[in-house]
Amino acid sequence: MKLLKNQVTAKRKIDQMTAGGKFEPYVKDGLLDCSSMYDEAVDRVTEGLKLFESKQYGGADLTAVMIQSDGFECEAWFTAKAEVTSPLTKQNQDCQWLSFMTALIIRMFDTTYTPWGTINAAAQVQT
Repeated sequence: MKLLKNQVTAKRKIDQMTAGGKFEPYVKDGLLDCSSMYDEAVDRVTEGLKLFESKQYGGADLTAVMIQSDGFECEAWFTAKAEVTSPLTKQNQDCQWLSFMTALIIRMFDTTYTPWGTINAAAQVQT
């Protein structure tokens, strides 16, 4: 989670890009939107770390998944317009990958976690 936090706090790169002002308005709007998403991701990963440390694995897992969504949404902004290329593809992919890996690792600690459509025999109540 600390590695993920380092990734999402790398939003300074976005701020530097927008300050340069060498982008068309659509791209600059996308960068500003992504900057906002990464701000929220910083808050999420901080909260997720607290949840993980207090062994609230379900909540920590959820924050990791939400951060993965931030990277996906940021990239999707740019792919919505055919002639636009995202200047953040690598950062967004790294964010998505690290979030995915973080969620998988958290699930290893959670003895009650079950993938959708399966039953956790240990957590099942005997009737």
